[in-house]
Amino acid sequence: MNPKKGKHDAAWLGFYSRDIFEQCDDYACAKASMEKTEMVSPVYFILADGKSQNDGCVITREREKVHATVNLNQEKDQTKSGSWFLLQTNYDPDKSPPFFDDRRNPGIKVRFCDFL
Repeated sequence: MNPKKGKHDAAWLGFYSRDIFEQCDDYACAKASMEKTEMVSPVYFILADGKSQNDGCVITREREKVHATVNLNQEKDQTKSGSWFLLQTNYDPDKSPPFFDDRRNPGIKVRFCDFL
């Protein structure tokens, strides 16, 4: 078997996480890199900018592409993730959680009620 066959340039999450801190000085650079870098496995990236209250996102990645991105303040409805807060569970944000393990809706209710 030829060891040179196949594609071997996808990033490993642990090493890639360190690379982000070495290569990027701001939120925009980190977000762009997380959206374009091919990964070894699917991953959720949760990213925020410590300098701005408006920059934050959850990037749902497949190995080769972005599946979905939820940005802070993209949602007008203040009771939903993507408005003034982001909530990420182990389920993709564009799909309904399974009935037997719905962490999303209770999390949203708790988060919203804390600030009424």
